[in-house]
Amino acid sequence: KKYYKAHVFIDATQKGHLLELCNTPYIKGSEDLGIPDFYAPLEFNFRITGVDVEALRKGRKTTDFIDEFRLVLLAYEKFNPRTKIVSPSFIINDDNDLVISGLQVFNVDVEDEEDLNSAYKEAEEEARLLTAFLKNILIAFKDCTYKEGPENFFIPEYKHYMSRYTLTVADILENKDFRDKVGLCSQEVDASKFISDNIKYVVMKPKVYSIPLGSLVPINLQNVLMLGSKAGFTSLASTSAGSIPTRITVGEAAGLVSAFSTIRSTTPANILSADDNELDALKKYIRRGGIELSDFSESILIPETEEKLTDHWAYSYVRDLVEYGLISGGTENDFKLNYEASQDVMAVLIKNAMLKMAPDKYVASVNQALKPYENNVKLTGEKAAEIILVALSLPYDKGNALEALSDTGIISPHITNQLTPEGNITLDYVYALVIEAVRSIR
Repeated sequence: KKYYKAHVFIDATQKGHLLELCNTPYIKGSEDLGIPDFYAPLEFNFRITGVDVEALRKGRKTTDFIDEFRLVLLAYEKFNPRTKIVSPSFIINDDNDLVISGLQVFNVDVEDEEDLNSAYKEAEEEARLLTAFLKNILIAFKDCTYKEGPENFFIPEYKHYMSRYTLTVADILENKDFRDKVGLCSQEVDASKFISDNIKYVVMKPKVYSIPLGSLVPINLQNVLMLGSKAGFTSLASTSAGSIPTRITVGEAAGLVSAFSTIRSTTPANILSADDNELDALKKYIRRGGIELSDFSESILIPETEEKLTDHWAYSYVRDLVEYGLISGGTENDFKLNYEASQDVMAVLIKNAMLKMAPDKYVASVNQALKPYENNVKLTGEKAAEIILVALSLPYDKGNALEALSDTGIISPHITNQLTPEGNITLDYVYALVIEAVRSIR
C-alpha cells in the first residue's frame, strides 16, 4: 500500500476514484431526472490519414470549410442505430493526419463492460464508414483511410457526487453570481443526450454565470476538491458547468484554491463559511493566477418584449420545466411564451413531465389515453382541461372539462380563471397548467 499526505487533494479522475474511496454519496447519470441507468452519449474521436492537409489549409483561408465539413457529415446516413454525429469538427494532427470529433454512441450503460465493448465496435465501424463517405465526397479526403480510434471512449457523464452546494439549471437560467465563485461560464445547457438524432437540443444559453466553490467541495469531506461533470451539479446543469472549456478554467482555479487553503492553514470547506473579506482575498488570489472572476449582473430577456424572464408571471413554471430539460429556449432563450399552442404540444409535454417528475405515477395507459390529442389543432381551454383530466385519470363530463378541472382545485384559480372553453391558449399557460397538474400527483 502507498500512503499520500497533503493539505488538500483534488480528484480530477474521470470516475472519481478518490471520492469512491471516501464514500462520497452520488447519483448516477440522469437519475435526478427520473431516468435511471441513462447517461450522456460516449464520445469517439478517431484519426484518419492520407488527407491533403495543404488543400484543407487553403480551403480554410478562402471558404468557410469547417461549415462545409459539418454539413457534409450531417448529411451522412448512419449505419448503427446507436451512433450519432453532433457538431462534427476536425483538428489537423500532422502533415496528412486529422482527428475527427463529433461521433457519439447513444444509450450506453457505462457500468456494463460488455455494452461498452459492443458500443466501441459500433463506433469504430461507423468511423470507418464515415471515412469512406468523406473519401467520396470531399476532394481533400480522396486518398484518406481510417487510422485508429481512441484507446477508450471519453465518458462525459457517470457519477454526480454530492457537494456542499448543488448547482442547478435554475442557477444557470438566472445567471447567478455566487459569492464563493471560482470560475465563470457561458456554455449552453444541452439536453441532446435524450435525442438519438444528429441534432443539438439546447435548453438555454446563459449570458454568464459563476461556478461556486461549494459545488467543488464534497458533502462529506473538508480538504478535497472535485472537478468536471462529476462535481456538484445536477445532471443537466453539468452539460454546461462540466463542459470541457469550463473544466479547464475551474481545474486551474481549484489548484489556486488548494494553494490558498495551504497558505491560510484552512480547508476548502472552511472557506465556504468565511466572511466576505476572506472570500475577497480568495478571489484576488485566483485573479492573480490568471482566472477571470469579474462581478456581473445579467438577466435573460424575453425576445419579443425585452422583459426580464424572471419578471414574467410564468417564470416559476418555465424554471421547473427547464430544470428537467422539458422545454427548449435554444441559444436565443426564446420559450415562445406568447405563442398559441396546439394540442400535441401539451399532450407530449404533460407525458414527459410525468415521466421525469413523477415517474412512479406514469403508466403506459397514460400514453395511450393521450394519443387522440397528438394533433396540431389549436389548443383551447376545454381541450387543455381534457388533457389534464385524462392524463391524471380524473372523471369529467364531455363539454364540461374546464369546469370539472376548476372544481378539482389542482390548478390555481388565477390560472383557470383566465381560460375559456373556446379560447386559444398560449404556451405560458400550457407551462403553468402542466407543472401544477404534475405537482398535484408528486
